[in-house]
Amino acid sequence: MACEKYRIPHFFAYPRQPKQQTYVEISHGADKREFYEQGNVRIDPERMRMAMKEWQRVWNEERPHQALNYLTPNEYYEKWQRGRLPTRDVITLQT
Repeated sequence: MACEKYRIPHFFAYPRQPKQQTYVEISHGADKREFYEQGNVRIDPERMRMAMKEWQRVWNEERPHQALNYLTPNEYYEKWQRGRLPTRDVITLQT
């Protein structure tokens, strides 16, 4: 397994336990509503890969997220890297 090879801890969550995997559930729901249900499914695997890659770019670079105080994930990360987020605004994932 790649996680073992690179010594990355891997945590498992039980299915249908949204409190265990809140961020994953939110992300999957947004993918369903904002990508798949908007007609972005492609039959050709290469075209589907490209559509998904574009959606990932939009999600991280263009779409503001309410949970991040209406910043994009990239904007949030850049502010966090520079130490420009007030402590009360920092989201820390617990593992």
